[in-house]
Amino acid sequence: MLTTCAWLPQLLRTWRRGRADDISYSYLAVFATGVLGWLAYRLLAAQPAVFAANVVTFTLIAALTLLKTRPRPAPGPAGPLTRTGTAVPGPGGIGPVTGFPAGEHGAAGPPPPCAACWRCASMTRMAHDLVHPPKARPGERIAVLSPSFAAAGAFPAVHEQAMRRLTEVTGLIPVEYPTTRTVGATPQERAADINAAFADPAIRAVLAVIGGEDQITVIPHLDAGLARRDPKPFLGTSDNTNLHHWLWANGVASFYGGSSQVHLGPGPGVDDVHARSLRAALITGETLEITDPGESEDVGVDWGDLRALTSFGEREPTEPWSWHGPARSVTGRTWGGCLEVIEEILTAGRFPFEPEVLDGGVLIIETSEELLPARNVGWIVRALGERGILAAVHAVLVARPPVSDFTRRPPADERARLRAEQREVIAGLIDRYNPEAVVCVGVPFGHTRPQWIVPHGGAITVDGAARRTAANYS
Repeated sequence: MLTTCAWLPQLLRTWRRGRADDISYSYLAVFATGVLGWLAYRLLAAQPAVFAANVVTFTLIAALTLLKTRPRPAPGPAGPLTRTGTAVPGPGGIGPVTGFPAGEHGAAGPPPPCAACWRCASMTRMAHDLVHPPKARPGERIAVLSPSFAAAGAFPAVHEQAMRRLTEVTGLIPVEYPTTRTVGATPQERAADINAAFADPAIRAVLAVIGGEDQITVIPHLDAGLARRDPKPFLGTSDNTNLHHWLWANGVASFYGGSSQVHLGPGPGVDDVHARSLRAALITGETLEITDPGESEDVGVDWGDLRALTSFGEREPTEPWSWHGPARSVTGRTWGGCLEVIEEILTAGRFPFEPEVLDGGVLIIETSEELLPARNVGWIVRALGERGILAAVHAVLVARPPVSDFTRRPPADERARLRAEQREVIAGLIDRYNPEAVVCVGVPFGHTRPQWIVPHGGAITVDGAARRTAANYS
């Protein structure tokens, strides 16, 4: 009885995951043949009870084989979601071969969506379903919140310029909340504003002003039901990794990146790559190839200095992105964020899943302005390996790290060495835990500027053969 029923947990697990890649056809065939042999023997030996047990075993094996052979949805996401959250066909999308925008680089457009709508459109084999919130329309309202540090109140001139530029770039109308400019607001007060933004049907998107360091204390006060009932695009970086993971755990995709105080307010204008990905995340839902902007700054002009309104920080040319792992293309759903915050989230027990939930996905990781030494960064990445996360994903994107700040500005050759040291540590650890992962290091989606906003829970293609990356913002 025990050996017969032993197949039932595997069958249920395969049904939930929708895949059985870890079970070989050869194993199923040999085992089924053996069971058929026992069936014939028990029939001839007139042993009905044992014969019945073998019939049950063979039935379970047959069911498992059918699950393994059933067709998967075609790899190509449906178009943008309607305002009710269902998938509709669209002209853009990630092509089924290269993952790059349809009609470009020789890629074909996406196939029509199936009747299962967004469940098939995620282009992943992960069992945790995510809703992709509907896009806002120009003229609608976007909540601008301070879930961590209220930089909008500490440096209002930069914030006000950011609000004007937000409308210029997206056509959306920013709406502030009681704690948007309140320095020192309690976690409960900040959570109340987040809940209010998700509860208000007039608000169609949410943007964080900046990160901070204590958002982890805000999360327990949030109402997940509000976010699930009316999902809205959420954009934020750094400490907002907490909110991204909270949304992800509650079945809502978001967009990693975006900080009005860092990328909209300071300088003579909004960087092109940031403006394009901001519009894609909030308005258009198009597919964009992620490219190197050619220049980068670790830190801008001090926001207390009026020159911050008109000048960028000290910029330098970027290095070519570093590629590691096999020369193959991976398209998968993203998960990750700021490494230091991910460490806090895992320590607090707020990733309530087995690593298999990330199977086939793309891990996105970046480091903060705390400027951790490469050794410390390696410790966090190693912990992800021990947790099983590195082995589960099929690709990893690592952001260009900041290596200087207002008080520490090493010479150019030293900055290059620090970036290379972090790159080698991370790439080496990923190779140790998952040598089949496609890895790209240097993509600017983290704490440097210009910054690409990228999907968190949406599809990204990492093509190790063509050495190109594309993101689907639907």
